[in-house]
Amino acid sequence: MTWHPARPRFRPLRLLFTWLSSAVALLLAASLVSGVAVDGVGAALLVAAIVAVLNAIVPPLVAALRLPFTILLGFVLVLVVDGGMLRLAA
Repeated sequence: MTWHPARPRFRPLRLLFTWLSSAVALLLAASLVSGVAVDGVGAALLVAAIVAVLNAIVPPLVAALRLPFTILLGFVLVLVVDGGMLRLAA
C-alpha cells in the first residue's frame, strides 16, 4: 500500500463566493456595531482579502512554531509521570 498525495483543487467560483460573502458579512457587521465604519464595498473586499491571506499564513506558522515545545513538554511530562510512579512504587 502506498500513499499518493492528492493535489489541492483550486475552485475559483467557490473562492469568489467566499470572498464576496465575507465582504458582505463585514459590511453588515460594520453597520450593526457602533464605532466601526467601512468606507465602501472596495474597502470591505480589501479587508476580506487581507483576512483570508492572514488566515492562510498565520495558523500553519503558529503550529510549526508550537511543535518543538509540544514535543519537549510531552517528553518532560513523561519523565515526571515516570518519576511519580517510581516514587509511589518505593
